[in-house]
Amino acid sequence: MNLSPNQLQRLHARLDQRRAELLAKIDSHKVHGSDGATHLRTHRDETDDDAMVDAMDTREIDDIARDTRELASVEAALQRMARGRYGQCVECGEAMTVERLEAVPDAAFCLPCQARSERRQ
Repeated sequence: MNLSPNQLQRLHARLDQRRAELLAKIDSHKVHGSDGATHLRTHRDETDDDAMVDAMDTREIDDIARDTRELASVEAALQRMARGRYGQCVECGEAMTVERLEAVPDAAFCLPCQARSERRQ
């Protein structure tokens, strides 16, 4: 299955938009210090409860990790697009359906390979 130029352009725009959203979300977790250094935001000033601060900071770190993983997936999809390999399963090389790519524009695997990958985990 080959994607039409319109489909490819639409998917590229969606990937670009998601990339920008993720970069903004990741950046929103940062605090730029007066010394020029960048630090992760902490919730220490929101409560005196150390356990609550730890829980909130842990959640913040988990959010950043999730967004960073998704960003890597989106950027990999954009790289596949630039190399003309977008829409091909990275495992078996088969073409993915348009429906799969519309649902998950950064998909790297066709559905059968995705299922096998998830069973291995």
